[in-house]
Amino acid sequence: MALLNMQSTVSPISGLAISTPSGSALITYNTDAINWPTLASQSGIAAWSQFEYTNANQTVGIAKVKHTIASIRTAAAASTVS
Repeated sequence: MALLNMQSTVSPISGLAISTPSGSALITYNTDAINWPTLASQSGIAAWSQFEYTNANQTVGIAKVKHTIASIRTAAAASTVS
């Protein structure tokens, strides 16, 4: 398990856009709760990604973050098997 702090544009708990002046907030994600096969780039927005996330209350939400897939994988120490 690793914890990743990411600038998020949508709350995975409520599914609502983050309403701050910057349009994002720092949210801590547990890598064990990320559904890794769903990690994908957000359509039409360069360097932003999204993934399914299982919240502490066991609901599943879509997290949208201001980070690339590569930076998320690197921070989580994920590796590619070839």
